[in-house]
This record gives sequence, C-alpha cells and structure tokens, in this order.
Amino acid sequence: TLFRSRFAIIFHTSSANEIEVQIGSVSGTSITYGTAVATGYTGNPGDYGTAIGYQSNVNGLLLFGSTSGASDRPYYHTARPSGTTVNLSSTGWVQLESSSGAHDLNVVENTTDNELLLTWISSNQQNGGRSCTLKLAGSSGNHSVTKGQNEYISNQNQYRGRVCYNSDDNVYGYIFRNADQSNAISQCCGTPSGSGTGRTISWTTYANVYGAAASTNKPNIAYSAAASRYLLIYGASNNNGRWFVYKQSGTSMVAEGSEGTYESSVSTIANPYMSVLDIGNGKFAVTYPGGTSAGYALVRQLPSTNLTTENFIGFASASYSNGQTATINIVGNTIGGQSSLTPGQRYYVAGDGTVSLTAGDPEVIAGTAISSTTILIKPQ
Repeated sequence: TLFRSRFAIIFHTSSANEIEVQIGSVSGTSITYGTAVATGYTGNPGDYGTAIGYQSNVNGLLLFGSTSGASDRPYYHTARPSGTTVNLSSTGWVQLESSSGAHDLNVVENTTDNELLLTWISSNQQNGGRSCTLKLAGSSGNHSVTKGQNEYISNQNQYRGRVCYNSDDNVYGYIFRNADQSNAISQCCGTPSGSGTGRTISWTTYANVYGAAASTNKPNIAYSAAASRYLLIYGASNNNGRWFVYKQSGTSMVAEGSEGTYESSVSTIANPYMSVLDIGNGKFAVTYPGGTSAGYALVRQLPSTNLTTENFIGFASASYSNGQTATINIVGNTIGGQSSLTPGQRYYVAGDGTVSLTAGDPEVIAGTAISSTTILIKPQ
C-alpha cells in the first residue's frame, strides 16, 4: 500500500512462522527499508492470505491476514506508520468472521467516504467472494474501527479475486476466475450505501470478460481517474497476457473497444500474480511473470482529459503558451483551420481538444461544419 513517498508491505517469514510488516521509503530510483515489525500472528498464510491497506485521512494502516494457526479465519489489525517503522495498536488481531478457509485477501481505500473495503474468498461459504467495510477513526493512539456488513460479492465458485476503487463514481470493481463457468474471467461492481454497522455494498450480477481460461489464471484490475477507465488483465487459454478496457455505465462496467494482447512470447499465468496499478495521468503499470524464472513490466497509456459536459465554452483562436492572454471563440463564432469537414455535419469535441464525427465520453458538441475547414460553434 502506498502513501506519500513511503509504502508498507506485509509478508510471512518462514523462520519465525509469523506475519510481519515493514516500511519502505522511495528517493529517486532508490528504496530503503525500515526494520520489519513482528505482528504476533503465527502460522502459514492461506492462499494469498495477507493484504494491507492505508486510510489516508487518519494515517491508518490495516493489516489483513488468514493463517493455518487460526484455521485460515480472516483477522485484521490496525497500525500507524511512523517514519520508517510501524506502531501496532494494542488491540491486537481481531477476528473478522468465524468461518474458516479465507483466501485471496484484498484491502482497498475508498477516498470518497474515508474507509477501507476488505474482500476475500471463503472456501467454507461456497468458495464465494465476501466483502466488508472497515472505517478507521482517531488521530492518535489506537484507531477505533466501525465494521460494516459482511456479505456476498457473488456465490460463484471463485479464485484469485481482486478489487479496485473507482473514485469518479464511488464504485468498486471486482474481477475473479469463475470455476462455475469453466474458469471464465468474470467481473462485477459494488456500490456502497448506508453508514456505521449498517454500511453495505450492493454488488451487480457477474458478467464474463473472457471465456474458459486456465485453472491457474490470476486476473487483476485497476482504475484510472484521469482516464475514467478500468484496465482488466488476465491470461488467455494459450497463457498469453490479455487486457481489456472497461468503463462505468450506471452501477455496472461495460467493455470499451476490443480485447488486446500484451504478451505472447512467454506464459503469464505462473506465480506470482500478474498485477496492474494506476500510476497517474491515464497510465497503468502492468507486471507479470514470464514462465517461472523471470518477471516483466510495461506501461499502458490511456487517453486522459479534463473535458466535461459543462466546462467546454469554445476554441482558442490561435496557439498559445502557458501564461499568455488568449482569445477564445465562443458560441456563435467560428473556428477555422480544420480540414476535410462535411458541411452541415455535426461535430463533437474529443478529449484531446480536436473535433470528431464520433461522440466521445463525455459527449460534448462542438458545432456544425459550414465549410470543409470551418465550424460554427454551437454546443447546445
């Protein structure tokens, strides 16, 4: 989990047979680590049985784990980062639910409502995905914790569930391998509502992204607020790395464009997880295994824009540099310098400021062409 120029990692040490947490600090292209802090939670973790999250408004870390020492029941522990160390709360590890067999743990921050969402898969509850919100409070000492409702994401037989947060729409995106659907890659969205202990997440019915995949597939998902898009990644049946861009549509997400291949020369489904991370400005960083002996990384850039249905007023009359006074041609004026326009045809503003015959998202009307090179500006 990331915060400012530092990050926290959670891991299991075989020597102590215990879960530990550690702070890393980034400076330029270098990383230094503080001393690892033992948490007192012993036993081997379940399958992907550790996760960590950060609630920024209270400088709070949430450790999430399930180990054989507790029959793989999910537990959480709050803490505070302080410099290069972690101060664990005195409340210790708290059991989230009594059902055993938790695996594929995740924690993600909701920056709109200042809370954390925990997701996991419960092998003793139809191997279905589960979710629960935890809201940390308190600026000093131990955090108080308000736990929302523990509920199904989907009761499909799941593996490798991953979750992300869409800050534009206050919605969660979730992806998993669906063993009830011949290992298809499935997705759904969750919308939070309510408050306090009644806080709940309404999850949509799953929809398949990709048909029958390998049983070792490890999909992942991230959301870019700059591009207002999700990027879903997964392995194809031939072990190639695939990705698909999705966008929000109401309470659900829908595909945009076509599926693509980002890796075809090595198998992308070996351990560990392939991962995808929003790194700002419409960019996603993707890491993935290359067979069992190598790791790879790449960046995908999606178009990003600050264009909305309300902030378009017209076009600059010429090219200007930052700091210059500019003249803007607004409604009723014309903008020239175009080419190959069709007179009488409506044109739309694209996210990069150009004009297009195709409406974008958001849909913003530029005006109507009055010649092959000129548009009469009339957004309404």
